Amino acid sequence: DLDDVQFILDLITKIGEEIPTADMDNVNIAGTSNGAALTYQILINTGADRPFHRAFPMVSSLIGPQYNNDQFWKFSASAAAGSANNFDTAVVPAFSSTFEYAHFHGTDDGAIKYEGQNPGPAFLNSAEVISAQLTDYVWAKAMGYTGAQLADSAGVSIGTTAKPTEEYKYLDGRCRHYKLIDEGHGTGPSHPIVQNVVREMILGSA
Repeated sequence: DLDDVQFILDLITKIGEEIPTADMDNVNIAGTSNGAALTYQILINTGADRPFHRAFPMVSSLIGPQYNNDQFWKFSASAAAGSANNFDTAVVPAFSSTFEYAHFHGTDDGAIKYEGQNPGPAFLNSAEVISAQLTDYVWAKAMGYTGAQLADSAGVSIGTTAKPTEEYKYLDGRCRHYKLIDEGHGTGPSHPIVQNVVREMILGSA
């Protein structure tokens, strides 16, 4: 009965204790697909003192069990192997004023549809998939944004002819959405615009 969230938090602690060169003031979490789902769950299950400073979920959005009725949810106990977790506890996530987030998602994703889907795919037990842009508006609100959701047409083109990409920024860029046009579920870490954005956010423009 392994707790995936606690495992990641313990791993961060272990790195800080055992790797002197690790910059523990600049810890980042990135995950694609199911790893993005875990990234969201870690955000939900931790407080403003979480031991990482940025989150980069890729090619997966929030799903209904994690966010419904305008609330985030976590499970009070991990389910047995092979069973679905029971998301039974409402959570109001808190964030430090310097926390940063960026989600990258392809518009041609056949596994986790960019525009969301309800019912969702069979491999998620048909759980609702929240649209990629709405997912990031939800996180922006959790991080303190009080305005309306950015329209699809509000995206700023930052890509290339070969890799068209639109950027949506909330909170002066602390919370971002990246629309990877015509990209599928395999996109993300290999996408040159994604690489540039992640590098810039982690290392700064210096």
